[in-house]
Amino acid sequence: MVIRFWVYGTPWPKGSMRAMLDRRTGRPFLIPDNDPRLRAWMRAVATTAKLHRPPTPLDCALEVTLTFFLERPKGHYGSGRNAGEVRPSAPPFPDKRLDVDKLVRSTLDALTGIATKLYARRTTGAYIVVQPFDPTTKEIEAHGTHEEEARADEHPWD
Repeated sequence: MVIRFWVYGTPWPKGSMRAMLDRRTGRPFLIPDNDPRLRAWMRAVATTAKLHRPPTPLDCALEVTLTFFLERPKGHYGSGRNAGEVRPSAPPFPDKRLDVDKLVRSTLDALTGIATKLYARRTTGAYIVVQPFDPTTKEIEAHGTHEEEARADEHPWD
């Protein structure tokens, strides 16, 4: 069984918690990242995941692949009559150093209580694959495009 779904919204990284000291007791406490954009992203992930959750838990090793699609900065677009066109000099992928682990953390943390993590039956560890995303490969065609999935998910009850 393969579960695929598109989460609409702006992916937002989950920052680190900040440690503070309580002035009265002198004890440390943590302040979570309280950004409304983070809460909106995590809510969108949780809501969509609940709609696609299988009736029984998957009792096996799981592979999770996340592909983030980010909005281009305004500076990547032309002006005047070229206002809606991407400049030829604009990079094809985000050129800022993104903190990918914080994007992944916000997305996977949103699945808490929806997706369950279990103890390993045999060997513990992690199987890690890091590879460049190539939108021209067959992989993206197999998963469908944003527009195709938008049409397919418009009426999930049909």
